[in-house]
Formats: sequence, structure tokens, C-alpha cells
Amino acid sequence: MTAHSVVGGSKRPKPTRVLIVCDLLTESGNHRVTVRDISRSGAHIIGAMRVPPETDAILRRGDLFAAVRIGPVKGDEAELKFYRQLSAQEIENAVLSTHR
Repeated sequence: MTAHSVVGGSKRPKPTRVLIVCDLLTESGNHRVTVRDISRSGAHIIGAMRVPPETDAILRRGDLFAAVRIGPVKGDEAELKFYRQLSAQEIENAVLSTHR
């Protein structure tokens, strides 16, 4: 059982609360953002003031490269939706990575 699994499968796993710096590669360039919450299906970022809303991007940290859809940007925050579910191991590796 991992931190992201749920016994019985009836509830969605809770996002993991983190504060990690990642690169968000968008059509307008590379943006340094902070991931505040991350789950297998998405993430909540802060520092997104110049991030283009409603576009596709790549979230990069260490060995993790995840294709994402950026939701609406509100202030300096935005929600990211992963195009594929991340494994618990991918999330753990990204959180523990010392490479941005």
C-alpha cells in the first residue's frame, strides 16, 4: 500500500502536500513554479502569474517529465491536470529529487 492508495477504492486519494520547485515548459517559455500539492492525476502550483492559462505544458523535476493541461490561472495559482496518471514511485522520486 502506498501513500496514494485507498483501501476499498471508494475514495479518491488525497494530494500530497509538498513545496517543491519545478520547471513548467510552455509555449511561451520556461517558468519556475512551486508545486504545493501533487497527486497521481494533477498538481496545484503557485508562482504562475506569467503562465498561459488553458494550454498544454511539460512539468519537469529531476527525471520526471509529465505532460499537463494548465487550468485557469487565478492570481499566481493554477491547477495542472496530468495527461496520464503518475505512479506513486514517480511522485516520490520527484519530491526527493535534488535536481530541478
